[in-house]
Amino acid sequence: MRKPLFFCLILFIFIWGCKSSSPTSPDSSDTVQEVQILSFTALPSIIARGDSCELEWDTNNATSVTIDPDIGEVSESGIRFVYPENTKTYTLTARNSRGSKSESKSVTVKFARFKVQSINRAKKSYGSVYYYGKVKNTGNNTAWNADITIYVYSDKNKQNQIDRAWDYLNNGNNIKPGDVVNFEAICFNVDDPKLIQSKEIEFDWIERSIGSMEVSPQQIKAIQEKTMKKSDIERKQSIPKRRPRRIDK
Repeated sequence: MRKPLFFCLILFIFIWGCKSSSPTSPDSSDTVQEVQILSFTALPSIIARGDSCELEWDTNNATSVTIDPDIGEVSESGIRFVYPENTKTYTLTARNSRGSKSESKSVTVKFARFKVQSINRAKKSYGSVYYYGKVKNTGNNTAWNADITIYVYSDKNKQNQIDRAWDYLNNGNNIKPGDVVNFEAICFNVDDPKLIQSKEIEFDWIERSIGSMEVSPQQIKAIQEKTMKKSDIERKQSIPKRRPRRIDK
């Protein structure tokens, strides 16, 4: 009677041992592969204000990908054009359940900036009041087709505009960082300096793209002729309304 009981005990131990040695199901977190940033570029890395920079990225094993600042959630790989106004650093972050990885790229933005070095007021022989002086490009980028506009008012609070004086800077040619150029802007509708109680100065220009070719004299002449024709028409009408412009007093 003891012999069958002995064999049953041996069989039980054998079955229990087989169960305990069988492989356990893997944890789901162990099956997720580590997130990877295969590439992240920002080209060109130096641009003029107003130009674009191309962000291109490629990731692997990511469930969530973001680019900060300003952009937010993006696909696992892709291309995005950005137009930063100032120097900015973009950070790509890829995530999954195992963790995250980040990589950053900086884009340097260059731009011109104009500052009045001197300004004087006088009167032309034919009666019109005019302003003359010097302007300096204090920025770090070359400007072209730049002009200066001086709005004049009959009150100190700048509420009643009576005329404007306008002139091209450096004849519309390139104005490099550090360059100082002359200007002479005429108020055709004002013949008495005492009528002017206050003024406001504005500049407008086009940023020279980094590494771009010089603008030909023919291009400059065409732009000047177009602008002068428009200015002549405006002078024959009432005092022109102010247009949205890049202001740098």
